[in-house]
Amino acid sequence: MVQNILLGHVLVNRGSLINLLFADTLDTLQILRSSLKSSSPFFSITPGSSAKPLGQIELPATFGSPDNFRTERVLFDVADFGTAYNTILERPAMAQFMALAYYAYQLIKIPGPAGAITIADNTKIVLHCDKRSLDMVELTPGS
Repeated sequence: MVQNILLGHVLVNRGSLINLLFADTLDTLQILRSSLKSSSPFFSITPGSSAKPLGQIELPATFGSPDNFRTERVLFDVADFGTAYNTILERPAMAQFMALAYYAYQLIKIPGPAGAITIADNTKIVLHCDKRSLDMVELTPGS
């Protein structure tokens, strides 16, 4: 059974057609890797390369608060490489939630049953993820 775990390191990106969940996050959610379905390699993680995901899984994703929330089942490709994020939500998830991203204001609005659900970034988390991402690149051989 999937537990409700707050995943605070979520990157919203409009540049790809796949939603990524990372293997470490899957382990945190205590989901067995044997529950993954097979999937095809994906491209454009780094220019000119492809990656073979561990598999795909459909999981519920919820945005909002207890009095105004929205849940959709999102299909994720599970990737087994290091990142500063728990997941990357791309165009398919944003379309499912009918989300509008306001990049200049660093927030997302999603229609909810009791009005708009507004999700604002947390600058401290953004800076932490950026620094961790840069640190990871510096530790990568050949970077």
